[in-house]
Amino acid sequence: MSFAKFSSDFLMNNFTLVDNLFISELLPNLEATEIKVYLYGQYLCMNQTKDNSLEEMANTLSVSPKTILNTFKFFEDNGLVHVISE
Repeated sequence: MSFAKFSSDFLMNNFTLVDNLFISELLPNLEATEIKVYLYGQYLCMNQTKDNSLEEMANTLSVSPKTILNTFKFFEDNGLVHVISE
């Protein structure tokens, strides 16, 4: 159990930032799954109360863990994210 955390009302009324590089350079050429992975990944980074595991992300988005890893590698190669652990 967390010592301190934001209320669920606050988290639901908060927002997730989207990098302009994502919108201007990558979005026009992405597949729907890649967009879902990026946006949900951003959401998880901002929302520390959610389970932030690869398995949970794969289950939530109905994609394979390998797809998620490959997608984040693509975004890292394009300067959008920095993967610090696999």
